[in-house]
Amino acid sequence: MSVFRSLLALSAEGGQNYYPDYEPLYGIDNHTLLMLHGDDYVDASQFELPIDQSNTSIVTEGARFNSAFLSTGQQTKNNYIHTTLAEPLRTTYTVDFWFKPTSYSPTYGCFFSVGTQYTNGIYLQLIDSYDIIDIYIGGQQVTAPLRANVPLNEWKHWAVVGTPTETKIYIDGVCTLTANAHDLNQQEVYIYKTVQYGRSVPGYFEEIRISDIARWTEDFTPPDKPYSESSTGLPYGYTALEYIASTGTQYIDTGIPPAVDLIVDMVASFQGNQDSSWDCMLHAGNGDMSSGTYGMRLFENNTQLQVCYSMYGLNGSTNSSYYNPTVTIVPNQIHTIRTTNQTLTLDGVTTVGNPNPINFTPVTQSMYLFAGRNSGTMWRRVRATLYSLRLTVGGVMVRDFIPALNPEGVPGLYDRVSKTFFTNIGSGTFSYKEL
Repeated sequence: MSVFRSLLALSAEGGQNYYPDYEPLYGIDNHTLLMLHGDDYVDASQFELPIDQSNTSIVTEGARFNSAFLSTGQQTKNNYIHTTLAEPLRTTYTVDFWFKPTSYSPTYGCFFSVGTQYTNGIYLQLIDSYDIIDIYIGGQQVTAPLRANVPLNEWKHWAVVGTPTETKIYIDGVCTLTANAHDLNQQEVYIYKTVQYGRSVPGYFEEIRISDIARWTEDFTPPDKPYSESSTGLPYGYTALEYIASTGTQYIDTGIPPAVDLIVDMVASFQGNQDSSWDCMLHAGNGDMSSGTYGMRLFENNTQLQVCYSMYGLNGSTNSSYYNPTVTIVPNQIHTIRTTNQTLTLDGVTTVGNPNPINFTPVTQSMYLFAGRNSGTMWRRVRATLYSLRLTVGGVMVRDFIPALNPEGVPGLYDRVSKTFFTNIGSGTFSYKEL
């Protein structure tokens, strides 16, 4: 599998993410309202909600990952974990967790609820005498066979996902039940019981997360690790984006100069030239065709892409060009691109441009993104959309850019290597799309 993890299979529609190792579905982010891992009674979300618990414990034996909450009580109001969300769940939300029941008793035993009673929130219960899962969403009752979906002493991943059109309940990533959409407007969260009744279901819980977005709208593969901030690489206050796009006047200084062994991994689409018949997506050099240059250039009416490691004047020569091959691209289509000293790979197809590596002394100025940098001055801007960018020098990743909004709502690129946010140094503002 490529470094972009089969990104070619991803669609450009519907808020996809196109950058490597980014897992917004499986992380803690600004949409997380509650996060309890099971290793302590501490909310790991940005809200750091106070947690109230009674007669539950934290164990490692029998845990799904590292440790889990455990309750052994039945028919009691005194076994629970409780908190109050900072803001109520409304129409769009996700409640997901890992659950391993150790008994189907008591009959009508509730194991998770959001709300004050079963008629106004999320209410999950096991009904032993009827062998069903009984679920209420906003007062609507939906049921399903029990033992086939929730066997005793087995971990299952649950997800209740609300959208403006419907509510889906997933077990191990498979949609098991569907209900109508409901505006819940509820904040009270009880694990192992509900505030209305005291019938507590015994069992284990891990990775309890509540979010104010619909994290899944179709069947999915459950997470195979605990949730963490590192899944996104974005600190609190930042919002992940699908892309940022330059209208032709925005560009970024990457802070990285060209290098003989520079490797560029990029996912982008190209809308057109801005300043000339050929413009630069990523570039730094002294002059138009100078030695020591790296340039990713767009030309021929936005249909040709060319990458250069150094240019004319290599080692004092004035009549040689050292280009990687020119490849044909489709305007406005998302392309996966990798460049090395000798190759250009477009959408998984590699073309060798130079039979031998090119050795040259790179310029010291850093490369601009969405524009060229000619002897330190911006030139030849391009209109393009960036979904991801990684820069590697000497086998070491030096930039790992994620499109993001900073806490002030400014679009740009967050670098997971330097933990720095890079903003536009041109005019205007990047356009963008949220995930």
